[in-house]
Amino acid sequence: MGNCFSVDDEEDTKKQQKKKQKPVKSPGKISPDPSNDYNTRHTLQADEDKIGRTLSNSFHNLNPREKIEEAEKLKTQGNEYFHHQDYSKALQCYTVAIKLNENNAIYFSNRARCFKSLARYQEAIEDCNRCCELDDTFFKAYLIKGCSLLELSKTELSPESARSGVRALRLALQICRETNKETFLPELQIYYRKGAKLSFVKRAQQHRARYASLKDYFKTKVEEQPPTDFLGEELMDFLEETSNQYKPTEIPDHLTCSITFEMLKDPIVIESGHTYEETAIESHFKQLGHFDPSTRRLCSRSIMYKNIAIDKAVNHFIDQFPWAFQPDEEEDACLSYEF
Repeated sequence: MGNCFSVDDEEDTKKQQKKKQKPVKSPGKISPDPSNDYNTRHTLQADEDKIGRTLSNSFHNLNPREKIEEAEKLKTQGNEYFHHQDYSKALQCYTVAIKLNENNAIYFSNRARCFKSLARYQEAIEDCNRCCELDDTFFKAYLIKGCSLLELSKTELSPESARSGVRALRLALQICRETNKETFLPELQIYYRKGAKLSFVKRAQQHRARYASLKDYFKTKVEEQPPTDFLGEELMDFLEETSNQYKPTEIPDHLTCSITFEMLKDPIVIESGHTYEETAIESHFKQLGHFDPSTRRLCSRSIMYKNIAIDKAVNHFIDQFPWAFQPDEEEDACLSYEF
């Protein structure tokens, strides 16, 4: 599995610049970044501005080619700091690299990752937007933007940030598939599922608040002036029906494993034609023997295939009903998701 949130280094840079750079000496072991409270963030930002101005001035007399070379060295240095979790120093390196070469999408993506790690989500989103302007196929920019929007949405009443975050993650998934970066898909899919569920919960909470307010309003109006022909009851029934769209329903039987009684994640069809969760049927064969647990019919362990149709059906169901992702957890649990 690939690491979606790793910073991009030499291999990715070759897409935009084929010249190989001299290695930069590692900064060595660096202690993790300090706390991310308000005062610390603003102190760091002041330091970044000061260091950025100093370094930029020292590169003032370089020609365009030399600026590009120095920017690459700073990016490599920033990557070292990032890998040692010194995000503020990494951010300084990327900032100066951007000043030297503002047309490299990777620099903005890497700096956005630093901003996100420092909980400076709005700045991360701005860098992601700039990265996407330079390269609209850079899936990590959409990923960082989506996760930053979802982090912001946790403290907002409106579900709009969560919706925008899910849209960005959907784009990241689409780009990954189109550019054959399958190694990142499993991790990215989890972020997308978590984001979709958080968005669903935020919308459900907003809907319930509106529903309660409207119900109280119309109930008062009906009591003040009783309508004819059961209009009041019909109105209440209509409001009740509209609220049901955010209520979890039952997961269809054909999407659940008859061994675990949970929704299928890795559906495997065996020789008998029945489908089970892969780990569950493997355990059954190992402990009880090579027979179908539903029909008791003998079957070969070697004849097992991924049920692609059921896998697509499960994904479609979760897309339509995001609550189905980890359905047994409490609603507010998604507010503690890490993006």
